[in-house]
Amino acid sequence: MDDLPILTGETWLGDRRRSSQTVEGRPVDVVVWVGSDGQLKLVEAIEADSPVALELELMEKAARTPLQGTAGQPERWLSPRKELKLPAPEDARVLEAAYDSLEQALDATLPGYLGRPEVTPERVAELCLAATDIWQRQLWTEIDDVQLARLEGLDPSPIWVSVMGGADLQRGLALFLNKQAAVAALSEDQPTLARSPLLSLSFLNEQEAGPRLLAEARRHNWPLPEPGLIPWLVSTRRHDRSDPTAAEITLMLEALEAVQATLPLSGSYKNHTLRSGKKIRVRWPSEP
Repeated sequence: MDDLPILTGETWLGDRRRSSQTVEGRPVDVVVWVGSDGQLKLVEAIEADSPVALELELMEKAARTPLQGTAGQPERWLSPRKELKLPAPEDARVLEAAYDSLEQALDATLPGYLGRPEVTPERVAELCLAATDIWQRQLWTEIDDVQLARLEGLDPSPIWVSVMGGADLQRGLALFLNKQAAVAALSEDQPTLARSPLLSLSFLNEQEAGPRLLAEARRHNWPLPEPGLIPWLVSTRRHDRSDPTAAEITLMLEALEAVQATLPLSGSYKNHTLRSGKKIRVRWPSEP
């Protein structure tokens, strides 16, 4: 960290504590660094048996890319953890407040991919690899997101596909699973769209992803489009939880393959056989 400037007058407080939450049923610790002024510098979920060396790496990460405030080394690092060999803070109220807020927020964060027994780390790795392909191809530069494709041959069938990112800041792929959803998307009928079944693949930064999803990605070394950018598939088919089922991950994988294989636009149907052997046909663009 010697190349980083010293932030004169700044004091950062940090700790490592066992979380009340688990990842894949395994205990995790949460590392937090916060400025004495309350600005959050780093929040990171790590495996409970992670070595102290990882904590030192996270200190550097906090200094180089703080969540809030200016990059640089604080004038003083304080921590109650003897393993870090730092002075202990006399007043740790700002650190306690950060942990209290974090635990409350964890209940509202993304659940991660692996909360369902049928969803395996290997299958999620396939999804991340396919999402990385469309990120690198910059698929949204090839088609306007107001143009839908009609995709036949999957389950359900037909579905309508939108490549997000042309006019929208959010990039990814949306699957509208019935005609009503597709019509609502084109007409920007948000109330109807909110009640309609769809799958949406987007890309989240570390703050958006939250500690559970980050811990899963790190533990299983999933391929990512860029460091700290995680593909996330969300379903609106159920009101109780938004994390995808194994069947929904398969559907998105098949749609991603079909989209990449049938561009560029032609206005007529294109036939294609997926790697799974399914025969599909796609028309770009297509009105619902």
